[in-house]
Amino acid sequence: MRRLMAIGWALALLVGSARTTHAIVVPLAEPASVGSQLIFYYDTREGFTTFANLGQVGLEPVIVRVEFYGPTFDPTTQPAVNTYILEPFGTRVIDVGALKEGIGLAAQQGIAVASVVNDASEPIHVPSLTGNFTVANLATGSAWGSPAVARSARFEFDGSTVPVGVVVDGVTVVYQSIQPERLTLAAYYDPRTLAPVSAHGNQVIFVNLTNAATKGAFVTPGSTTWEIDVGPHEGGPSTFTTVTVSGVTEFDLVSLVGEAANGGAGGLLFGSREMHIGESRLIFFAQSLGTFGTGYLLPTVPRVF
Repeated sequence: MRRLMAIGWALALLVGSARTTHAIVVPLAEPASVGSQLIFYYDTREGFTTFANLGQVGLEPVIVRVEFYGPTFDPTTQPAVNTYILEPFGTRVIDVGALKEGIGLAAQQGIAVASVVNDASEPIHVPSLTGNFTVANLATGSAWGSPAVARSARFEFDGSTVPVGVVVDGVTVVYQSIQPERLTLAAYYDPRTLAPVSAHGNQVIFVNLTNAATKGAFVTPGSTTWEIDVGPHEGGPSTFTTVTVSGVTEFDLVSLVGEAANGGAGGLLFGSREMHIGESRLIFFAQSLGTFGTGYLLPTVPRVF
């Protein structure tokens, strides 16, 4: 299976290059830590609260527009939007849950997309944003968090860096995509020992989005089919499954890979050889053992075989 994935990935690269008449922006295998746009996961459902921490490391003030999308990134509905001004090396803590009253944000899972903008509210390339987020699960009394996903703008034609201040129009200047080939969930605890699924004791959270096609548009959902290798427990057999996800999608371990997840600590390896221009894919994992919680963005692993 792994050899077939490798062959398929190579063929996809060849076919893609054969059909393309000019260079495109090479996708990132993993996010940057600083960029001109950030992506945060948030959860404002009953029993959750989220804090998004926004910062910038530039020497000039910047205007940051933050768009709050629900789980489907419905292209017919404008996301809730808020704007912040960050001074040089400034920070802002955003209580996302409070925005349910402040700007009418729904009680939902979703992503917040923070972009540096000019006075006309057009997204521009100023690679100075950085941040992180924390999600608290009130049902378990635990919390987890992760750095914000950062990316910057590039010329679409050859993938080169654009000058600071250039408008990201979605056509000639675009944001980088994030398309890892393989991600690892190195270890999870036996789901039977974790907080119950009804309290979201373990969460595998998929995020799939497509870049805005114009400077005045919003991101839309993307889609990925992941191949999942389930590591064995104490020398038992490994198993294999697939899942297709779009927007923000949450599973617990057992609903994702079946009873193979039960029985002990284990790990998962996610693989996808799909390449879609302008699409990004991320996976977060969180688990709660009593009031002890942990969570993170799954890291990329290189192919070594």
